[in-house]
Amino acid sequence: MPKRYIGDVTVMIYFEKITNDDRGEYKGKIIVNNKSWEFNNLYSGRHGRDIKHYLSEAMFDKMAQKAVSFGSYYTKRNRGIDTPDCAPSAQIAAEIEAATCYVQNDDGSYKVLKY
Repeated sequence: MPKRYIGDVTVMIYFEKITNDDRGEYKGKIIVNNKSWEFNNLYSGRHGRDIKHYLSEAMFDKMAQKAVSFGSYYTKRNRGIDTPDCAPSAQIAAEIEAATCYVQNDDGSYKVLKY
């Protein structure tokens, strides 16, 4: 179970499978302030059938960033009728945003650490 640290959150990422359309499918958990939000159905871009690519350190970094980006979006100010059921609660989203915003780069990417 690869762990990544983005700001003050811990992201645990699990590779599930290569989909029929050659994307990686991941699931995992974000832990922030002793609370957690579990996610699944997080997909990479299309990269063929090479399993090594989907299990690479770079891909786990990228997927951790995607999870944090999605998890921090649906705060109280961004919730509406189109908020997906898989989104974290507004409170958890706000906590993820607060715990990661200071390590977000101008291009929207995050500084990812692994220990």
